[in-house]
Amino acid sequence: MSGSDLEVRVISLAENPKSLKEIRKIFPQAERQAAVDLRGSNPLHMRQVGLITHSTLDTLETGRKWHKELSSSGAVGIQQTNRLLLSSGSDPILIIEEDCKLSNSITSHIDALLKNQLKFDVAVFGANIIKTGIETAVEYLPDGWVHGSKGTTFTLMHCVLYSPKGRRRLSEYYESPQEVQIDAYVSMLSNEGLLNVLLFPKNDLAWQKWHISTIQESPGSFGTCTLCGLNPQKMAVTVDSLLIGGVILAIVFLVIMAKRGGQKGQSSK
Repeated sequence: MSGSDLEVRVISLAENPKSLKEIRKIFPQAERQAAVDLRGSNPLHMRQVGLITHSTLDTLETGRKWHKELSSSGAVGIQQTNRLLLSSGSDPILIIEEDCKLSNSITSHIDALLKNQLKFDVAVFGANIIKTGIETAVEYLPDGWVHGSKGTTFTLMHCVLYSPKGRRRLSEYYESPQEVQIDAYVSMLSNEGLLNVLLFPKNDLAWQKWHISTIQESPGSFGTCTLCGLNPQKMAVTVDSLLIGGVILAIVFLVIMAKRGGQKGQSSK
């Protein structure tokens, strides 16, 4: 099997996504997949119908603290769209988000992956590794690919190839009520040894102009994620340091003012 025989789907909210024309220059067989649009949906209703967990409901209602948590109701639509796609067949599939840009060089990597499709579950192009484990090179693929390992956490799933085994496994996992972003979920499954994940942590094959994905962002947002790469524990240390620094500066200011006041009192005598 080669890339020309591969099922390729472009997830899009638009009926005629502009990116589809460009993607078809590389994958002529690519077809649009209508995204499940849950932007603006009521979180409580999504909990009541079993789409999200109680924790996710709280996150969507009060705001998130961790990057892995959902940023909007639209993120639920991404998981549901992927679930529907993955459960619709059993062959390898390449799923691309509408705002993804591709390089022609991706085809040689796709061909190499398809020749070794029994050796992995999920191959993520353009992954952003935010916490490293012990990533080792994938010996049967072109340079740049690494095995997702215990301790590895990544973001970005705008271009993902699923092997038949990975397609079946993820379609089943995605049936569970959603608790975190899908990239965080795949990272967790990899950490637990439940998925064999391969990562290409460079953006020269597939990349997004903006993050977060246009599929999940709310209308009027800037398409960026302010929590990317931030760790709440480190943020807590930073906040504590700023508070301590502020107190010290205040004390120094008061001491200086007190000395100046004393000097003025002496000069007036």
